[in-house]
Amino acid sequence: MILLTTDQHQNVLLNLHRLGRDQVSELPFHSAGPEYTSLMIGFLLQNLQCAGTLLRLVDTFTNEHYPVDIGFTIAGKMFETDVTAHYVSQYPIERTRDYLAYSDVLVKQRMDAYARHCKGKHPESVLSLGWKNYWAKHQRDVNRKFLAVADRFRLTDRDGRRADFSNWSGLTLQEMAATVQHNETFDIFMAELAAVKHVDISLADRFLQPLPDGQVWFQSADDLEVCNVFRHAATFFTCFLKLFGQQLNTWTADEVQGCWEV
Repeated sequence: MILLTTDQHQNVLLNLHRLGRDQVSELPFHSAGPEYTSLMIGFLLQNLQCAGTLLRLVDTFTNEHYPVDIGFTIAGKMFETDVTAHYVSQYPIERTRDYLAYSDVLVKQRMDAYARHCKGKHPESVLSLGWKNYWAKHQRDVNRKFLAVADRFRLTDRDGRRADFSNWSGLTLQEMAATVQHNETFDIFMAELAAVKHVDISLADRFLQPLPDGQVWFQSADDLEVCNVFRHAATFFTCFLKLFGQQLNTWTADEVQGCWEV
């Protein structure tokens, strides 16, 4: 692991952001086809957006008051993007089609949620109006698209019982990470993310400091936590950019690694 300061990790992320941004408009197609190519570009744009947001938050809050909880949450999206991209790339055609087809499952789930809750005591509520003005008109089409893909996202056990996937892959993020040899990173990073993501004792430990006469609110950020936000984000972005460069024949692994020369 490269030991850098907070500012240096921020510069690494800035370098990675520039590398991905400067070539995003001139990307070739992958032999797996336009769907896989478009999906990988979508993952790249997601990472560029996340990295850019992390850097802009420094301008808004400075390192001293950096919103670490938001930073870790954004870095978590970068980790999930990296893991998903690696998982899809193992079987790019089949898994891209599954990833895209699951959209019809999500739309069906949203529609069913409206259907469950739109018949309350308030016919002019947002849910009721949403059902009346949109979902009721599209119900047949949504159901048709869902039925066309539903069997791809179901498992049948030995007793013949059927269970729907909870996501497009049928795997948890932890299981997917293990499949692409990111399980060590998952264990370490997710422990840090959980400490800021959930409203538990960690939240109080971060913002409330004990004094002899009681608790006081403490708004300054811990420098190590700020550094870890950018260290993790830069690590995940580096891993993704190396995969992207290899898959779409853009930048080399050495060019990506060169972003760490700060």
